[in-house]
Amino acid sequence: MIPKTQRLLLCLLFCLAHALACAEHFPVLFVLYDAGETHALTPVMKEMRDTKYAVLVMGTAREVLDPQCVHSGTVVDLNSDLGITPCVDKQCWQREAALEKDEITKVSTNLSADTVVTGVVSEVQRQLAAAFKAKGSRVLGYYDNPHVGVDGFALGAVVRRMEPHVDVMMVPSEAIAESFTVKTAVVGQPTLGDWQHKITQIDRAAIRRGLCLSRDPLLVFCGGYGGNYPEAFELLAMGLKELTGWQVVVQLHPKVSGDFERSMLNKHGLEKVRVVQKCPGTIALVAAADVVAVHQSTVGVQALFAGKKVVHVDTPESSFSNFAIDAGITPRITKAADLPVVLHTLRQQATLPSNTLYERAGIPKDAVEHVRAVIGGMDRMDSKDPKDKIIPLSDTVFRSTKSWTRWTKWTGWTRWTNCYPNMGAIDV
Repeated sequence: MIPKTQRLLLCLLFCLAHALACAEHFPVLFVLYDAGETHALTPVMKEMRDTKYAVLVMGTAREVLDPQCVHSGTVVDLNSDLGITPCVDKQCWQREAALEKDEITKVSTNLSADTVVTGVVSEVQRQLAAAFKAKGSRVLGYYDNPHVGVDGFALGAVVRRMEPHVDVMMVPSEAIAESFTVKTAVVGQPTLGDWQHKITQIDRAAIRRGLCLSRDPLLVFCGGYGGNYPEAFELLAMGLKELTGWQVVVQLHPKVSGDFERSMLNKHGLEKVRVVQKCPGTIALVAAADVVAVHQSTVGVQALFAGKKVVHVDTPESSFSNFAIDAGITPRITKAADLPVVLHTLRQQATLPSNTLYERAGIPKDAVEHVRAVIGGMDRMDSKDPKDKIIPLSDTVFRSTKSWTRWTKWTGWTRWTNCYPNMGAIDV
């Protein structure tokens, strides 16, 4: 007869084997919560036609992810597909809120992956990253903000809590990499190239006709939320009262209902300003615009790289900035009276070539290929020291069949290491 302790052990082993057998396994699992990371990683997923992958969606990602872009992937909804009872949605769920431990276990029991690619701006993503890493998955974080480091980011505390649970943090630029304390890979921002391509394909005149707009210049404001956004939007509204000869459309952020924006416009007698939620979409409106206005939004950088003229509206006391504001490429408006003058001046100026912008911002091009290379394991060529900062695909890093010298930055000193790439050359 088998002793009781051995029976218990065999039972536990059987349950573990059963759980592993029940879990659906994917080579790659994307875990998406916010709009920024979803838009950034969608171009990557579109190119992964030969790889089986899954996309776990929650929050705003549930609404902004286009299923048509997930060619060879499987979209899994955290609530409706996995039976997680608290609704992790964009309206009621707070990104700092955590799921119960048994709910996280339910997810990691139903899904498994060799590599997990996750956004880093919610507590649920942190919980899932920890759970998948504990089961042996390689976890890659993606921080999509190309102009604000962790400590200057409104959600910096959330991002910091994520750091211990990622093997590599993928970031848009070298400057952003310096704000992290874990191993980073500078991969660029996939949405920049994606926006450039999409905007060239859009019929600006058709968008204007669809919105019944005239030939007058068009100002599109891409809305936000949180922080000092209400004060900045009222500043914009006060400036619009003094603006003549322009048409104005406000594109709402996916997380908001638009009640605040409409009430503020009505308060200042701006009933003619159009407020839109989804159609025709942010990229289409930016394509149709003569000038794009933003408040602390990544859309400003995306529009700039796509060849648009951009203004940044903010309160006087705000410390927010980015490379374009610092370089005087994007004017910063902190007084309502300045809006008409700045728009008139900006219309007379030429736009900078995208290559110049990439260079000034320290953002590598061909970001989709860079992200795919890190997912494929290029970061493993480096030291395992968690403080390493790596740039996986720059000219000084590798070429197809040669041994190249990689510059690896460590805290306190620097050293040289040799790299032996196992994939084709990618020019940056």
